[in-house]
Amino acid sequence: TAKENGRFLYVAGYEPGTGAGVTVCDIRSEGNGLEYVYTKALTGCMGLSMTGTHRSSGTRDIFFAHSRRWSDYRDAVLISTTDPLHAAQDFVRSHDDLNVFYGSGRHSYKDGHYDPPTEAKILSGILGVWVMSDAYHSLPLQTDLAFNILLEAWVPLS
Repeated sequence: TAKENGRFLYVAGYEPGTGAGVTVCDIRSEGNGLEYVYTKALTGCMGLSMTGTHRSSGTRDIFFAHSRRWSDYRDAVLISTTDPLHAAQDFVRSHDDLNVFYGSGRHSYKDGHYDPPTEAKILSGILGVWVMSDAYHSLPLQTDLAFNILLEAWVPLS
């Protein structure tokens, strides 16, 4: 990950493996300055952004990840502690007022493995919370994804 001018946080996922993830605490604090969290090159991968209120501190936090396709986890009983989805599960357990957003890169339809509503259902099972597959929470078939902290929504990456 890299923070550019304090306004943008880039979460990379180029390395082989399960992906990369980051939690940013107290996103509403004055002086934070962070406006966007983004990732690129989502071909064959998924983007995840969650916002929530921390149960003990009351701060508004964000979790953002560039991860493998969630259907790849269909048969996984446990998720490795080094996987960003494990950190996502921890985020869900420690936060209330959750909003879960997801997006995907370009995927091959000919192999029949990618379907946005199916991926949302699988992610719901992984996280243990409802993941909505609607136009506000889901941004399918985008190679680059950016999440606006203030709006708590996907925005075009320009």
